[in-house]
Amino acid sequence: MKKCPYKIFDKTILRTPTFSISDYFLTLSKIELSEETFKELMQDPFFKEAIFLASPSFLREIEKLLKSPCSFSDKKKEQIQYSLLKYFSRISSRCTPFGLFAGISIGRFGKETKIVTRQKDIKRRTRLDMDYLDALSKDLAKKSTIKNQILFYPNSSIYKLGKEVRFVEYYYNNGKRNHDIVSVEFSDYINKVLTVSKNGATISTISNSLLEFDDDIKNCIEFVDNLIEAQLLVSELEPSVSGLEFEEQLQKKLEKIHNIEFIQKKFNEIIKDLRLLDSKMPNTPDSYTKISKKVEQLGVPIDLKHLFQVDSYIETESNTLSQKIKSDILDSLILLNKLALPNPKSVLDTFKDEFIKKYEEKEVPLLQVLDIDTGIGYGKSNNHGDINPLVDDLVTNNINNKNYIEIKWSHVNSKLRDLLIECYINNDYCISLDNFDVSDLESEWDDLPNTISAIVEVINIDGKEMVKFGGVGGSSAANLLGRFCYLHNDVLEFTKEIVEKEKELNKNEIIAEIVHLPEARAGNVLMRPDFREYEIPYLSSSGKSASNKITPEDIMISVEKNELKLKSKKSGNQIKTRLSNAHNFPNSSLPVYHFLGDFQTQGMRNGIGFNFGPFSDDYIFIPRVTYKSTILHYATWNLTFRHLNELKKDTSSFRRKYKIPEHVVLSDGDNKILICFNNGKSRQMFFRITKNKSKVKISEFLFNERTMVHSNANKKYTNEFIISFYK
Repeated sequence: MKKCPYKIFDKTILRTPTFSISDYFLTLSKIELSEETFKELMQDPFFKEAIFLASPSFLREIEKLLKSPCSFSDKKKEQIQYSLLKYFSRISSRCTPFGLFAGISIGRFGKETKIVTRQKDIKRRTRLDMDYLDALSKDLAKKSTIKNQILFYPNSSIYKLGKEVRFVEYYYNNGKRNHDIVSVEFSDYINKVLTVSKNGATISTISNSLLEFDDDIKNCIEFVDNLIEAQLLVSELEPSVSGLEFEEQLQKKLEKIHNIEFIQKKFNEIIKDLRLLDSKMPNTPDSYTKISKKVEQLGVPIDLKHLFQVDSYIETESNTLSQKIKSDILDSLILLNKLALPNPKSVLDTFKDEFIKKYEEKEVPLLQVLDIDTGIGYGKSNNHGDINPLVDDLVTNNINNKNYIEIKWSHVNSKLRDLLIECYINNDYCISLDNFDVSDLESEWDDLPNTISAIVEVINIDGKEMVKFGGVGGSSAANLLGRFCYLHNDVLEFTKEIVEKEKELNKNEIIAEIVHLPEARAGNVLMRPDFREYEIPYLSSSGKSASNKITPEDIMISVEKNELKLKSKKSGNQIKTRLSNAHNFPNSSLPVYHFLGDFQTQGMRNGIGFNFGPFSDDYIFIPRVTYKSTILHYATWNLTFRHLNELKKDTSSFRRKYKIPEHVVLSDGDNKILICFNNGKSRQMFFRITKNKSKVKISEFLFNERTMVHSNANKKYTNEFIISFYK
């Protein structure tokens, strides 16, 4: 058996809601929620600010209700109460960072688990939404005073194909970013423009360079203007998702431009006002409204709901996890690796096969290969979804027939099926894998990334410390941390430590960060510091020097020993790619971005995790699964339309029959909502959400008043920890 090569970084990241689960339990302990209870919730200034950042229009409705309750019908009041209860559930139970609803803090492993938060001591970082900044930067670049002073660069997606120059342009339609491949005939004019602007040049410089072809400067300027309009040339104000936060990048660039005193003054005032918001808690909605009025003076339309982005850092008095937890996680990782199966044939594997057929052993420009007309393209034959690593080779395509699916069965599935059947026969709630025989299963570690991460929960069950650990994943352990590096220097230093470890483990290759903005609003989660020495900018600007920027046009691709290789034509160095954020890049992405993202984990599993495979969604009850002091799988229930009707008709009997606890988590799309079945309002909220659904999934909620995370006021909090591993 191969020994586990992974160690766990000493530092951890704690994610926790800003309200306690204690307050949630207390509030919903009554059978019904009174009007007074809702009124108290609606008057909490911190809660009001959190709701404002999520939905200013909903807060306005709340304030109208507080001022004039008689003007609202009972139905409308009830709708507002349900929405408020959802937000209260979110701010009390869900750990995923979002505005002021949940935050992070940095901790480490120590002798014992001891986590005491200073929940009222929240450091926050407020910035303008990338959707607005994207629109502002484009508007500024069109103003003649600014346009004539700033630098323009070739579009980063440019490549030459025969007698054409091809590149990607984008436009917005109903707020959605769309991309088109555009081609122009290659000429001496185009060649000159691209050469002169290679390292950035003003319109004047580029236009004057064309006088050798046309002595009329007006014609030259008009030609350059047309290239800017067509996006063959892009301005230095183009958004970037790497380096300083983009509003700071924009601020620095505006400082260098003459005769725009009003814009500079107003933008500086806005940044100053944002820092003032961050210096105190809570802030009133009026504070944001005043800033929005200043933002409007810059001349770009705003959407108040999508104007402010906030991340929160919660200070702690103590933040340590026991060494035993580290040991338990590594033990479970070894088991999960034995249970996990190799990935099925991926999009990248199919691409490699097609590459070999078409190009054999040739080294070819990457953009030429990815061109959909003359090359192979990428991702068009992708019929795979985001499947859990354990069952990646179980379920195949539907073969266009809704009556059946094809399943590839494995030895692991047989073992799990037997355990599930035994559980049903014995009427058990939990399956233990402590005595699970895996002696006939092999361990494989070589096909996992250099660094990976896991999200775990630390829970107290009957006085025993347990860890919910479902698996590990990601192309890099930095992926879940990147966007929070602006919040606190300790988070930045930890992320740099991960990046340095990856560099150390790949000494003979360049690791280049993929810098791309697929959608303006996506920039809110894609923005991160420039951790790595090299970057590959694609439809996004980069602050790196020319020697540290690898343009897609510079990348060559070949196959050696049945493995795809990328090489810089300019330096001759081999390239590995990284995308240090949590963006789900295969969704609606351009072929180049999709390929570079997939290339991160060529020949590797993106992760390993526990899953019941084909049984996961078919049985009404799936038991909890444990291994030693680790929970690998929460008890879950798959409720069909029929089950939901039965549950609504006689909630108590149905819950007893299927052992459904008082508190459950409802998965509703990307949202997870805590439900209390013993509370009438929460129960009715559940039935409202599931009213028109044919199937829903709920899972047990195990946090209680003995949870391991508490505040210095001794209130209890749910938790998630990001645990990072390296080889």
